Amino acid sequence: MFLPRLLPPNISPRVRAACPALAILIPLALAGCAARDRANALDAEFRKTGVEMHTCLNAVWSNPAYAKLTPRMAEYAKDTTPSQRSDASTLQDDEKPLFTQMYAAATSCNQAQAEHAARAMPTIVLYLVQRQNMIDDAAVDLFQQRISWGAFNQRRDNAYATAAPKINAALLALEDWLPDQNNPEWLQHQIAARALMQYYEEQPIVSAMN
Repeated sequence: MFLPRLLPPNISPRVRAACPALAILIPLALAGCAARDRANALDAEFRKTGVEMHTCLNAVWSNPAYAKLTPRMAEYAKDTTPSQRSDASTLQDDEKPLFTQMYAAATSCNQAQAEHAARAMPTIVLYLVQRQNMIDDAAVDLFQQRISWGAFNQRRDNAYATAAPKINAALLALEDWLPDQNNPEWLQHQIAARALMQYYEEQPIVSAMN
């Protein structure tokens, strides 16, 4: 089954490699600020995103409707237990509709992160795109019963582990960077940001699991 890619096909190999010097969007109000002010603003944006995601995910995992599936995977990938990573069971046919609903609900929680990133730190959007693609691929394999719950959890963990150092490095680089609209990579970041936002609006993964 074909799963649409989030990263636009015209993104250059240099952008796909996501070097630290990639251009990003920052609100014009920040353009004349000192590096410390920019860092504080970005930190506030990042914290606000975390609060929104936490509230959203808590609502999903505490929803009684998903009680049958929530023990199978952790609310946050970093909290995945050894038993969840070694779970050899597969998604059952009668669980597929529920999994689709829960996965869509959990994925929509990332929309807050995408919205904040698209507005203030599109360099990070590239890594969010890559991470979401990896998790979606694993979810489709789980849905089609090609892998176990344990394998899904391992691949989900790996997606976050792969993206985390890149995101952290990008955050550090943002403190000393100002956007240059003459840089062609700036436009490509805008394309990536729009692609991610469109994904969260349409959620093609839901169609792929039907």
